[in-house]
Amino acid sequence: MHKGISSELNKKASIQASKMQDLAAKMLLALGDKENIVNLDACITRLRVSVNDLNKVDTELIMILGAKGVFEKGNDIQAVFGSTSNQLKQEIQNIIQNIIKKTSLPDLKKESTEEDDTQTSFVSPLSGKLISLQDVPDEVFRNKMLGDGFAIHPIEGEVVSPVNGEIEIFFPTKHGIGIVANNGREILIHFGIDTVHLKGEGFEALVKQGDKVKLGQPILRIDLNKVGTLAKSIITPVIFTNLSKGEKVIFEVGRDVKLGQKEIIKII
Repeated sequence: MHKGISSELNKKASIQASKMQDLAAKMLLALGDKENIVNLDACITRLRVSVNDLNKVDTELIMILGAKGVFEKGNDIQAVFGSTSNQLKQEIQNIIQNIIKKTSLPDLKKESTEEDDTQTSFVSPLSGKLISLQDVPDEVFRNKMLGDGFAIHPIEGEVVSPVNGEIEIFFPTKHGIGIVANNGREILIHFGIDTVHLKGEGFEALVKQGDKVKLGQPILRIDLNKVGTLAKSIITPVIFTNLSKGEKVIFEVGRDVKLGQKEIIKII
């Protein structure tokens, strides 16, 4: 790698790491500092925190720090930070434990030569019925806090990649997958609602984070009977997390689709 490029990447990586560490430090204060935290966790969409005293939590500051939504239930708090939630959790833990986290340089992604034609470069990741996000039993997806998209009520337990691209995030509990398409679209597939609590039970990963994937390639297998019994819902949101301002996802609500089927949505 050219020395100048390497130096610039190191500089950018250092700035990004510094920003995340600064955010984590401020979040810790907003949560009432480490003495107020009983349990700290995260899923692919949100930071999940249990606290001793809710009155010590500064919800307004959490929103100022970039949360797209904050939900309180008893002494439990959920702060929606999207795909950075798990990294934010780790940085907060590092501060609490006085650990300096080493950061690695981001991978350089090749520029795409594919046309951005959503109808032909996107297929259904599941077999089932298309559902509006308004009917998803979760505030984050229902209010489109992470972006626009659609949901599927699955009838089979196999998930395929809807695009040619790369697995950017594969959450350890296997319920959430973030994919960056070759055309730059960022897609989040979140199988079921509150399935993070299953801790991977009923899920089988067929790929791993960092893998290149092809359109229609199997990436996840689910025991639908088991997950359907244990989970709050198996309705699966599919979200485009980096749409441009004004872009929206158009599809036919109630339509039955098959695994790998083309022309199920349009982005306009």
